[in-house]
Amino acid sequence: MRTAGIDVDSWCLNKSAYTLMGPAAEARYLEKPVDLNDYAFRGDLNDVTNSHRMIGVSKEAFSPALERAQMLAGELLNRPGAWRAVLTLADALKVGTMDGERVAQIVCRELGDVS
Repeated sequence: MRTAGIDVDSWCLNKSAYTLMGPAAEARYLEKPVDLNDYAFRGDLNDVTNSHRMIGVSKEAFSPALERAQMLAGELLNRPGAWRAVLTLADALKVGTMDGERVAQIVCRELGDVS
Protein backbone atom coordinates (compact mmCIF):
# COMPACT_ATOMS: atom_id res chain seq x y z
CA MET A 1 0.00 0.00 0.00
CA ARG A 2 2.87 2.34 0.77
CA THR A 3 4.36 1.67 -2.66
CA ALA A 4 1.04 2.75 -4.18
CA GLY A 5 1.38 6.09 -2.37
CA ILE A 6 -1.19 5.40 0.34
CA ASP A 7 -0.37 7.02 3.68
CA VAL A 8 -1.11 3.96 5.80
CA ASP A 9 0.64 5.43 8.84
CA SER A 10 -1.75 8.38 9.07
CA TRP A 11 -4.69 6.10 8.35
CA CYS A 12 -3.62 3.77 11.17
CA LEU A 13 -3.04 6.63 13.63
CA ASN A 14 -6.45 8.14 12.94
CA LYS A 15 -8.28 4.80 12.96
CA SER A 16 -6.59 3.91 16.24
CA ALA A 17 -7.39 7.27 17.82
CA TYR A 18 -11.06 6.97 16.91
CA THR A 19 -11.12 3.43 18.27
CA LEU A 20 -9.56 4.61 21.53
CA MET A 21 -11.98 7.51 21.97
CA GLY A 22 -14.45 5.15 23.68
CA PRO A 23 -12.02 4.09 26.40
CA ALA A 24 -10.71 7.67 26.70
CA ALA A 25 -14.21 9.08 27.07
CA GLU A 26 -15.20 6.47 29.64
CA ALA A 27 -12.06 7.10 31.68
CA ARG A 28 -12.61 10.86 31.56
CA TYR A 29 -16.28 10.46 32.50
CA LEU A 30 -15.38 8.22 35.46
CA GLU A 31 -12.40 10.42 36.35
CA LYS A 32 -9.93 7.54 36.21
CA PRO A 33 -6.90 6.73 34.05
CA VAL A 34 -7.35 4.80 30.82
CA ASP A 35 -6.60 1.12 31.37
CA LEU A 36 -6.55 -0.65 28.03
CA ASN A 37 -5.89 -3.93 29.84
CA ASP A 38 -9.39 -3.69 31.34
CA TYR A 39 -11.56 -6.48 29.97
CA ALA A 40 -14.11 -3.94 28.71
CA PHE A 41 -11.55 -2.49 26.30
CA ARG A 42 -10.01 -5.74 25.08
CA GLY A 43 -11.79 -5.50 21.73
CA ASP A 44 -10.62 -1.91 21.22
CA LEU A 45 -7.02 -2.82 21.99
CA ASN A 46 -7.25 -5.84 19.66
CA ASP A 47 -8.57 -3.62 16.84
CA VAL A 48 -5.71 -1.15 17.32
CA THR A 49 -3.14 -3.95 17.52
CA ASN A 50 -4.47 -5.58 14.35
CA SER A 51 -4.44 -2.29 12.44
CA HIS A 52 -0.80 -1.78 13.35
CA ARG A 53 0.10 -5.34 12.40
CA MET A 54 -1.68 -4.92 9.08
CA ILE A 55 0.54 -1.98 8.12
CA GLY A 56 3.70 -3.69 9.33
CA VAL A 57 4.43 -1.90 12.62
CA SER A 58 7.00 -3.88 14.61
CA LYS A 59 6.42 -4.98 18.19
CA GLU A 60 9.05 -2.47 19.31
CA ALA A 61 7.33 0.41 17.51
CA PHE A 62 3.84 -0.52 18.72
CA SER A 63 4.00 1.05 22.20
CA PRO A 64 5.04 4.51 20.94
CA ALA A 65 2.40 4.27 18.20
CA LEU A 66 -0.25 3.35 20.77
CA GLU A 67 0.77 6.33 22.93
CA ARG A 68 0.42 8.68 19.93
CA ALA A 69 -3.04 7.30 19.21
CA GLN A 70 -4.09 7.74 22.86
CA MET A 71 -2.83 11.32 22.85
CA LEU A 72 -4.75 12.06 19.64
CA ALA A 73 -7.92 10.52 21.11
CA GLY A 74 -7.59 12.86 24.10
CA GLU A 75 -7.04 15.85 21.81
CA LEU A 76 -10.13 14.94 19.79
CA LEU A 77 -12.22 14.82 22.96
CA ASN A 78 -11.02 18.34 23.77
CA ARG A 79 -12.27 19.79 20.49
CA PRO A 80 -15.17 22.25 20.75
CA GLY A 81 -18.43 20.44 21.34
CA ALA A 82 -16.90 16.97 21.52
CA TRP A 83 -17.22 16.46 25.26
CA ARG A 84 -20.77 17.82 25.22
CA ALA A 85 -21.56 15.27 22.48
CA VAL A 86 -20.10 12.47 24.61
CA LEU A 87 -22.17 13.49 27.63
CA THR A 88 -25.35 13.79 25.56
CA LEU A 89 -24.72 10.36 24.07
CA ALA A 90 -24.01 8.90 27.52
CA ASP A 91 -27.32 10.28 28.79
CA ALA A 92 -29.16 8.80 25.82
CA LEU A 93 -27.54 5.40 26.35
CA LYS A 94 -28.77 5.23 29.95
CA VAL A 95 -32.12 4.07 28.61
CA GLY A 96 -30.61 1.10 26.77
CA THR A 97 -29.00 0.42 23.44
CA MET A 98 -29.42 2.20 20.12
CA ASP A 99 -28.34 1.74 16.55
CA GLY A 100 -25.41 3.53 14.95
CA GLU A 101 -27.65 5.86 12.97
CA ARG A 102 -29.19 7.25 16.16
CA VAL A 103 -25.73 7.63 17.71
CA ALA A 104 -24.59 9.58 14.64
CA GLN A 105 -27.66 11.83 14.82
CA ILE A 106 -26.98 12.71 18.46
CA VAL A 107 -23.29 13.36 17.94
CA CYS A 108 -23.80 15.37 14.72
CA ARG A 109 -26.51 17.46 16.36
CA GLU A 110 -24.21 18.30 19.27
CA LEU A 111 -21.17 18.99 17.10
CA GLY A 112 -23.27 21.08 14.73
CA ASP A 113 -24.19 23.43 17.57
CA VAL A 114 -20.61 24.34 18.48
CA SER A 115 -20.39 27.94 19.68
